[in-house]
Amino acid sequence: MSMSHKSSGTVLQQAAACGSVKKVRRLLKRGANVNAQGGEHGKALQVAAYRGHHRGPDSESVAELLLERGADINMHGGEFGTALQAACTVSGKFGHEVDFVEYLLEKGADVNLQGGRYGNALQAACRSSSTTLIQLLLDRGADVHAAGGKYGNVLQAAASRGHVEVLKQLLERGADVNAEGGMQGTALQAACTDNPEAVRLLLQHGADPDAPGGIFGSAWHAASVVKHSELRHDFDCGPTILELLLDHGTDVNDTRGRRYTTALQATIDLREREFLTNQARGRLIAQMDSRLRLLASRGADINAAVDKHYSLLQLACLVE
Repeated sequence: MSMSHKSSGTVLQQAAACGSVKKVRRLLKRGANVNAQGGEHGKALQVAAYRGHHRGPDSESVAELLLERGADINMHGGEFGTALQAACTVSGKFGHEVDFVEYLLEKGADVNLQGGRYGNALQAACRSSSTTLIQLLLDRGADVHAAGGKYGNVLQAAASRGHVEVLKQLLERGADVNAEGGMQGTALQAACTDNPEAVRLLLQHGADPDAPGGIFGSAWHAASVVKHSELRHDFDCGPTILELLLDHGTDVNDTRGRRYTTALQATIDLREREFLTNQARGRLIAQMDSRLRLLASRGADINAAVDKHYSLLQLACLVE
């Protein structure tokens, strides 16, 4: 009864994923292990939290039944670590996830338990734009300083998704605007990918534009790169972000980049140009042009090599 499939887990987990109280009750009567580990979500309660609870009105009934039969609400396992983190991960996608998270908290879920993809429940919730959910977790004692997980800290998680209102909540509760960690180093570097309002907010709260770290080396270098997501629309927020950083004292010729040594090098990246559609290629060239003009007007060294084989002018000819 507890045989596990590599992805979907045990039969009990599969029943919980469907939100079927009837099937779950029948399996438990037949001796299914309520805390059996297996599958990507670890155990039945986590499955109910991540998948089952949005399938219909029986969501709390499935979780309640599992808890009545001895499910450990704080048991580690699976992709999201705990049932609470699993529930917070899907916040904002369905209509009643805040109620479900509150239900788990009332049943004894530890709001600061570490583990799983996002490190803790608050970091998972920060991926959403649900200020109600964030407030609930904060009011229940969630630690805004907790480190770990995919994003390193909660502020970076919110910045990565561009959720300005969530950032405001976290900053008001004392989150460290310059906390380091995660793939993007700091919240500012995460916001510099495509969100001027988030960048402005973080700078107003004392974010250090020169802080090193992350995959690009600094917020400045992150802002210089033309992202594929920006090629889906005509508006280019890159120059706005670059100007914000320059107005806060960033050196236009900063050479501390990791993937790209300078902002000029980051701006002229042709490696994937051949894979773009004609429309996207046109936007790429336009965005490169606007950024290069800005950098040159603010004192960037246009004679510096931006590639081991080419100068800026040579690369500009290749773009054309």
